[in-house]
Amino acid sequence: MRRNIQFFILFAFCWVISCENKEPKLIPKFELLEVSDTTKTSVVLNAEIIETGSEEVTEFGFIWRMGQSPSLGDPESRKEIINKSFKKGPFSVQLNNLETGPHLFQAYVITAKGQYATEDGFFSPLRPVPESISPMQGAQGTKVTLKGKNFSKFVEKNEVYLAGKQAEVTESTEDQIVFIIPPHQGTGIEDIWVKSDGISSSSSVQFTYLDTFTYSPNEIRNGKVLKVYPSIGQLDNVYKINGVAATPISRWRLDNWKYEIRVKVPDNLPLGEVTIEVEDIDGNALVNINESPLKILPDGIYTQKQSFPGNPGWAFGFTINDIGYVLDFGDLYEYNPAIDSWLLIHSFEDLNNSNQAVFVIEGKAYIFMESNNKLWCLDPIEVSLKEKKSFPGIERSGPVALASGNNGFLGLGRIWDDEKFVYDNLTDFWKYNTTTDTWSRVSDFPKKDLENKVIAVKLNNKGYFFGDDNSWSYEFNNDLFYDENSSAFALDEYVPFFALNDKMYYGVDYYNYAFFEYDPIKKTYSEEADFPGLKLKGGNFFTFVINDKAYFGNEQREFWEFIPALK
Repeated sequence: MRRNIQFFILFAFCWVISCENKEPKLIPKFELLEVSDTTKTSVVLNAEIIETGSEEVTEFGFIWRMGQSPSLGDPESRKEIINKSFKKGPFSVQLNNLETGPHLFQAYVITAKGQYATEDGFFSPLRPVPESISPMQGAQGTKVTLKGKNFSKFVEKNEVYLAGKQAEVTESTEDQIVFIIPPHQGTGIEDIWVKSDGISSSSSVQFTYLDTFTYSPNEIRNGKVLKVYPSIGQLDNVYKINGVAATPISRWRLDNWKYEIRVKVPDNLPLGEVTIEVEDIDGNALVNINESPLKILPDGIYTQKQSFPGNPGWAFGFTINDIGYVLDFGDLYEYNPAIDSWLLIHSFEDLNNSNQAVFVIEGKAYIFMESNNKLWCLDPIEVSLKEKKSFPGIERSGPVALASGNNGFLGLGRIWDDEKFVYDNLTDFWKYNTTTDTWSRVSDFPKKDLENKVIAVKLNNKGYFFGDDNSWSYEFNNDLFYDENSSAFALDEYVPFFALNDKMYYGVDYYNYAFFEYDPIKKTYSEEADFPGLKLKGGNFFTFVINDKAYFGNEQREFWEFIPALK
């Protein structure tokens, strides 16, 4: 009986052991949850462990790949391991610096017995979404507010593109961007695309470019001619300045098949900034895209003075100690503005020549004679004349003459070509030292193929040279020329010109009364009030400046004072 009991106990123990060995292992159970905290460059992946199973877990986490299903062991798939114990409940990881586009991902578990993974999940970093703009139409330079989602709050992280050009972004938040409409040829509807934090929008909003106009010059006087450049229409457009109709006078076709419309500014407009409006034949307003407002300037003042007593043929003037002097074929005249009177001081036989140039240094006039290259020092106070070192360059006509410090500068001009039967312009430029009575050659004038004679004045302590619709500046101390790229006007050599208050005043041609002011800093010009006297033509004129007033005479012996208007 005892043996049967022992056998039963042993059998029962073996049966239990046998049953334990046959019980199946439990695999881990887990599933994906919704992604969270998605931004333009990051996302949080979420999953949950439902059953830990009975297998030993060696690693778990997430794998993902852009555009395709990921898999363990795939070199193109990226993996993020969770560094914590494997137990029931959720687990997550944040991915950063993601590329734009769709991504597929899985949660995975690796055990001592095998590898397990979920079905594919999906996420995509948030793209910027443009939704609306205000205003919806305009022209280049228009400030536009773009509303939407997923923008960067940092201005430099946002890019806005319109008609293939990048716009200037001035302000931004996560739901709003303010930018400036870039230039565009023509009119029409264009898409606006956005890139924020390097991620491009997949949708766009639209902006309508309108017809535009600009004008020149920005500053003008009543009754003068304004040049308007409309993108549509021509003489049949309606032009208004400060609400008053401005009459179109003529049109000029430009190289780009656009037109320049010349419009007469109405008389008696108020001084200062005024409005300008243009409408096409259908009454549609064109947008003003000019960079500067239109401004009406006051007129300068012309006053006729005591007539010049000499023969003004080829005379030239200069100023010393607030007294004006005119040298006319060797006759030296003095003009006193305080009493409006002329006085013949002396006749110099050595200066009896019609073609001369002059620069003034320390109360003395240095006079260059074109006929023989001689240089004379004239002291009008002592009424003395001394010969100096002759100009070393070749003989020429019409040279320019300037002064800076103790140095005079002379050169350029032209010579007659008997074979071609034309004048050839010269480019050599020279410095004269009054202390040592010596000449030295400095940098040549950079433009060698000018058609017309060059003239020069001193403005803002620089030399300014004008010729063939352009201008150049010259730094006396550094001996450097600079192209000013200013094509505001074309000068005629036979009209008066002078420097006053660091601006240049000049005539356009001797067939009319047009007189202009040029500002070398702004590179702008404006037409002055018409000269009221007889025409300043034929080259028979002289000019000089005294105490912010200009004086000039003409071949009819008229003599005028000119005071620029204060702006």
